Amino acid sequence: MPPPASRPGQPCTAAALLCALLLVSQAIPSRCADLGSVVGSLVDTVKSAFGGAGDHGGGGDSGSSSYGPIVIKTASAFQYAAAPPGSSLAGPQAGGPLQLPLGSGASVTVHRTAPHSVVLALHADGALGPAAGSAQVPYLEQFVYTAEAPAAVVAAFMPAVEGPGTRGSLADAVEETVGPDPLLHVVCTGERAAAQLALLCGPWAALQFPAANADVVAFNASWAGFNTQFAWSLAQLATLHYVWPFDSSNPALAGLAGSAGDGGNSSQLATALSSLITQDTLSQAVAVPYLPQSLPPDYTPNISDDLGSLAPADPEYEPQASQCPVILCKTRDPIDAACFAFGNDADLASLLPGLPATRLSARSGADAVVAWNASALTGIIIWQYTESKFDWFQNAIAYLSGTELTGVWASTVFPNASVLVANTGAPRVGNDNWELEFRAVVGRAYRFVNHLDEVPELPPFDSYVQVPHGMWLRDDLVLLQDRPPFEGDMLTWQDHACDELYVPPILNATAVTVPGWIYNATAA
Repeated sequence: MPPPASRPGQPCTAAALLCALLLVSQAIPSRCADLGSVVGSLVDTVKSAFGGAGDHGGGGDSGSSSYGPIVIKTASAFQYAAAPPGSSLAGPQAGGPLQLPLGSGASVTVHRTAPHSVVLALHADGALGPAAGSAQVPYLEQFVYTAEAPAAVVAAFMPAVEGPGTRGSLADAVEETVGPDPLLHVVCTGERAAAQLALLCGPWAALQFPAANADVVAFNASWAGFNTQFAWSLAQLATLHYVWPFDSSNPALAGLAGSAGDGGNSSQLATALSSLITQDTLSQAVAVPYLPQSLPPDYTPNISDDLGSLAPADPEYEPQASQCPVILCKTRDPIDAACFAFGNDADLASLLPGLPATRLSARSGADAVVAWNASALTGIIIWQYTESKFDWFQNAIAYLSGTELTGVWASTVFPNASVLVANTGAPRVGNDNWELEFRAVVGRAYRFVNHLDEVPELPPFDSYVQVPHGMWLRDDLVLLQDRPPFEGDMLTWQDHACDELYVPPILNATAVTVPGWIYNATAA
């Protein structure tokens, strides 16, 4: 059962945010820094790390190398995607791999890369069977049943993820590999024909393990045969995704496959990838083709209770109720803690039970709570926003340091970490270039917007944008839908209270809601 829906009597901060980092083992040299020493220079760190639109170097205040999060995450996945099937790339935290056969001669190898992390390396020799055209994706029937992928890819992948009396042999293999540790991070990776399998693997992993971040890192994947509904599902369910336009056949990467644990080769691989990751290839890697436009063509924003075409479909087609619903399962506790971590009556011991925690005050004026969960190798960073509507502009830096900016900072300082950014009622942070940087180093933000809350439209300037794929809280629904644009006089500060209006629906919802129009949407 979900925890209590509210904590009466406790003060609430406006638009609180939590950033959780799962720190994973990585052989490639990367920048890192002590959290306490850098929290005070958060804004400067991010600005220096991303001063240029295409800069993907490292950040932080200390470290021995300049490889940043994009290179580090790509290199880590490449080592598994390009290695022969079943190869053991054992690092200091790793367990032995398990290899499973798929259809059409393909296979998947399950690597335990850290106590709470696995890599699913997909492999295929040549084309995946004779099937032509597209086919429905069975595992997405209870998310978006109209999602389709190449028929040959579906036929090759599905035998490992379905079966009588089981969640499928792949899920069983993942759980056997991880053991008793909670699974918090899954990476699906592959190259060429297997890259399409990796695309199919990402949403499956997110649905199968809703408490984990599910990432996709694919090399030379073709999007042909994937429809709008699959593209939308991938964008909603995957935390971070790269679809790079190169693979191990590129001359720059010759001889560098399977270099995990080899410091020399790892550095060479990172250097080679740095030469291939440009502004153009990065833009291509984080883009998802075939996505629909943000709103249906017939929708007109209104403040009535009628959602119109944004309303959910018949219940039989919507995601089913669960005690650990996808997206919500991993964001409930963070959102709850972020809302109640500040104020005179805040009780960190009850919000973060059993975890050592401390309060920090950055020179920017943005207070933070930092905690460490040693058993899950997870750092928890909660930033406080300004509590009053009327001092927003005076405390602009505090706002900026409490939104998605902190996710980019965290990824830059800890480039080998899987980062989860969750926030309620967050303001807009930057322009289109900023949005690209966020998607490139963090991926998806779990950004909740309540009904007519005015803060997500601040600052009121056209050059500021929100990162995509927000979730709109309407009545008891958590709609997987960016809130439609409303005129400023239609919005209200009264819809901004996290303790009364944000936390209860997020904690109590047993499933997210897919807007009905998505099932038949076409590409923008």
